[in-house]
Amino acid sequence: KTHEAKDLSLHLKLHAAEKEVGEFRCDMCYKSFSQLNLLRRHQESHVGQVVYECTECDKAFAFPHLLEAHQQSHV
Repeated sequence: KTHEAKDLSLHLKLHAAEKEVGEFRCDMCYKSFSQLNLLRRHQESHVGQVVYECTECDKAFAFPHLLEAHQQSHV
């Protein structure tokens, strides 16, 4: 499903940013950053974007193809 995110920064749950080998990854577009503050600044760019939400879990994505790829993990 899609909707306009009124408070996307809350939705992004910065505390849930995955850290993999020193990388912080945006859960909306999968862009990765070496520092958490850079990720936070980047995530602000998603505010107001159309969001594609997974109906099986609480993940959301900026692009429909990322949602489709993610949904394969539920099969």
